[in-house]
Amino acid sequence: MLILYLKQTFDHKRHHIDVFAVTGPVMYTKCLVDSGMPISLAPQEWLYPAFHYVPNPDAINFAAFPKCLMFQFGYTCSGLEGYVKSKNRCKKARQCPFHSKKVWPLGAFRPLPTVEDLEAKFTSPPDVPKVIHQVVLGGVDSDFDPRRWRQSWWDDFCKSHPGFEYRTWSKEQLLGRKWFCANLYVEPFDDHAITSLMMEILFEEGGFYVPLSTLHQPGYGEDAFFTEGFEGSFVEGNGGVLGAAKGSPELFQKLMELYDKGTVGPMEPPGPEGPRVLQMGFRDGMVLKGRFPNRSRYLGAQQVVAFTPGDQRLEHASLSFSYECQVPCFSCKGIEAMQAAVSEMGISSKALFLTDREFFQMTRLREELPGHLDQLGVQGWDVVLLGIEWNTGEEEVAIFPVSPGGRPRNSRVAGFVANLAAPTNGAALRRALQRGVTEDGFDPAPLFDAAGELKLHFVAEKYAGSMEEARIFRSMPLVHRAFKQLADHEPPMHFERHELHGNLMKGYHSDSLRFEMILEPNGGIMFRSWNEDNSTNSEVKMSDCNVEWMKVYFNHQVCKEIKNEALP
Repeated sequence: MLILYLKQTFDHKRHHIDVFAVTGPVMYTKCLVDSGMPISLAPQEWLYPAFHYVPNPDAINFAAFPKCLMFQFGYTCSGLEGYVKSKNRCKKARQCPFHSKKVWPLGAFRPLPTVEDLEAKFTSPPDVPKVIHQVVLGGVDSDFDPRRWRQSWWDDFCKSHPGFEYRTWSKEQLLGRKWFCANLYVEPFDDHAITSLMMEILFEEGGFYVPLSTLHQPGYGEDAFFTEGFEGSFVEGNGGVLGAAKGSPELFQKLMELYDKGTVGPMEPPGPEGPRVLQMGFRDGMVLKGRFPNRSRYLGAQQVVAFTPGDQRLEHASLSFSYECQVPCFSCKGIEAMQAAVSEMGISSKALFLTDREFFQMTRLREELPGHLDQLGVQGWDVVLLGIEWNTGEEEVAIFPVSPGGRPRNSRVAGFVANLAAPTNGAALRRALQRGVTEDGFDPAPLFDAAGELKLHFVAEKYAGSMEEARIFRSMPLVHRAFKQLADHEPPMHFERHELHGNLMKGYHSDSLRFEMILEPNGGIMFRSWNEDNSTNSEVKMSDCNVEWMKVYFNHQVCKEIKNEALP
């Protein structure tokens, strides 16, 4: 019936309306529903979750939809153009008749030399230039430049290592060259692409490549890793540090192996060979996606730990937050790394462990947390759990001790501060932390269960109403900031009364609907507002850090449209 109906109507309608309106739900409804055909409707949660515009399917926590049988990722309706472009990479690009001739964003393919030719041209012993290379694609002093981390190399390191130079590489400086792995260098750059890119820079220039999250430790004199040379023409140290002579045959072989493998492995663990660095564990593909503001704040803890099975958005936010707090951020990705971090050989300082992106929506808690930690002092406590509590009848941030069986009923934990430097019961604390590590993330239940053995506190951002209502109210300033900074627009967000329907809130002013706001299960935000005459004022689809699309209307027409912009 659908095919016959389409055959009769397509040629008449297609010239006047879009293809989705000719062949999509409207046509389906006319044929099956309006005709009275017997149909059965499956629950929405089986086949179609509460969102469809998904420009990055990797950001979805599929475990949050245990009953869902499938997800729709339409190429155009889900905004997947950029995602497909970044993922759909030819695995044989150098041999491909099309891709081998293409000029890629940073340049065209460079002819491959033979290892024999490189070895014939190479002189021994190798001469490794005294240069530290780091990559800042967005340019130095931009929002994407972790300047304070780089300073440990261009300032501290170069002062204690006479003769060394420091050099950064931006996207503008890299344009127009020829590359062995040209097809990898398309945005967004991942860890594999950035590592390959900097290996090519070492092949051309020689010297040492240091990832941005690997910091020089001053005060120990010269580092033998950089000054005493090494066997052969290429060396790999811990912290992702690479060293090579210009035109190194070993480096070229390693580059080709990495290119064929298609992925870069974890960083080498600290060892006696060096170098002597503070290793946070993030490669540059991750770091260069973060934002590093010039402002700073006091944290009250010595370090931040991204404690997650692999939530990249949590890692990005943790990196930026730790930079703002001027403390290091360590990557604990996966069960083994999480278990190791809380073992006896792991972290031994007062550290903030972040387990849920919810933490970055708790503005009031983040502001008051340092004061609560300082009030607790250095000793006499083990863990401070951080989270939200709803249906309390109050709007405040409060700290209270947790007694055995005293877990708040309506609460959610988004992180914790562990006093691993001076615990009251270190063995019990580490046991409870290790029991809390699961495949889905950190479960705080073992900490609550150990409240009789541990000195446990809870810092809660309390809300009078439901959790959904609290989350919506917390997200409203974020929506307003997005419109103001990206579009210089003031959406109508004032209301006299509101209605809450699950994760949907409607705001009314003078009995007319002024806006609707939806918080999607994947953390997305949908907002739409209207003028007094019921014409559309503005709408946006965004996350807590990125605006997928935004539209501002005037006289019933779109006057401003923004797509895929990072939230300032």
